[in-house]
Amino acid sequence: MPKIDLPVKRLIQRCSYDWVKFLQPDCRQEWVKPFKSEYTPKIQSKLDDVFMVEDPGGAYLVNFEPMGYYDAALPARMMRYRSDLWEATLQDKKGTPSILQEEEPRQILQETFEVINKVKDEALRQDLLVVMGILAGGKYAAELVYSLIRREMVMESPIYQEWVKEERIEAEARGEARGRIEKAWEDICKFMVKRFGVDSGETMQKIKQIPALEILDNLMEDLFATNTQEEARAIIDRYIAIILQ
Repeated sequence: MPKIDLPVKRLIQRCSYDWVKFLQPDCRQEWVKPFKSEYTPKIQSKLDDVFMVEDPGGAYLVNFEPMGYYDAALPARMMRYRSDLWEATLQDKKGTPSILQEEEPRQILQETFEVINKVKDEALRQDLLVVMGILAGGKYAAELVYSLIRREMVMESPIYQEWVKEERIEAEARGEARGRIEKAWEDICKFMVKRFGVDSGETMQKIKQIPALEILDNLMEDLFATNTQEEARAIIDRYIAIILQ
């Protein structure tokens, strides 16, 4: 699942029925029920949701396919659903809405922002702004997004707090991994200096092309077994050639 889909999933989980009522304002909550049958998308489709709306004027299905990014292959992917489910979602023009293109980024964000601001529930409005900011941040310039959504507008949102926490954890993990890689580079340079008198700057320039810690560890093991400077240089060059393939 793309990373940006996580906040969308959280938002759908928190207010699934509200999304149905947003599409059909006259729909009553007691009419909306989860649609459980062989037509429901397979379990791997973690964001897909299908609802049965038991409208007295005629029951129909609503299939949610939240997209955190434009996917030109969406119509083709939808074909994996049973044809009767797909046709049911298209009855009376109730189906996957068109994905508009060729619009100005500011226009898209401004219109989205205005719609969200009409939501009376403050907690839900904050969640919507968070998800909007995350999705928009993956496509549009940060300055444009921040010009509409300020941090203080979303700080109380549980989705925002979860997102910040995960970002912090991932950043720390990336920092730790980077630190281990840099230490491995330094260890190899020190080894080449002490064992063969090779300038550390020369070695560092080469091995910085190797960004994987496991490969660097294997390189160090092979270097320990070398007896000459030429042999050590050849091993380093071989590892780099493999990386660049």
